[in-house]
Amino acid sequence: MVWQLIGLVLAVSVSVLETTVSYPITLAAVPHIDERVNCPIPRTEFEELLEEAAELLNVNENEFDISIRHREIKNVLKGAFPDREIKNIPLAVKRREDNPELVTWTGSNTVLGKVISNDRLTIRDETRVTALVGGTDGSVGAALLRDLKTNDDVVVFAKVILCVASRNKWIQALTSSRPL
Repeated sequence: MVWQLIGLVLAVSVSVLETTVSYPITLAAVPHIDERVNCPIPRTEFEELLEEAAELLNVNENEFDISIRHREIKNVLKGAFPDREIKNIPLAVKRREDNPELVTWTGSNTVLGKVISNDRLTIRDETRVTALVGGTDGSVGAALLRDLKTNDDVVVFAKVILCVASRNKWIQALTSSRPL
């Protein structure tokens, strides 16, 4: 359930970032009250799950307070909309301890933490699943991958293969898939 909420928080955060340019109003990276009306999860449990998801994602509201551009934009918005409360947008980002001038945006490394350094797990960025290769019993035993940086193909055999892709990419991968 928390992982579904993480996806929800990420999706809402992206949506919020895209709309702030056009609509400088108070926004938050959580579902709007209207979206909670038909939510099957009890309200208190839902709030706890949202808090847990925000913690896993390193959601912060003040990581850009030291930025001159950030402060200037807020001042302009306050001047343009004096009757509205202008707040920072919650973002999945954390200021770096080794260089406070820089930030680290949340990615799979943030959510998975130390699991990534496990020799039994490989996370590949900029890689496309070209096809899934399965057995006659319907299980998947391998994946044909294309490294988009080098255009090289590689077959990966594993007991568990987790593919994360958009709907269109899944259709392409499944159409190309075949039994062993």
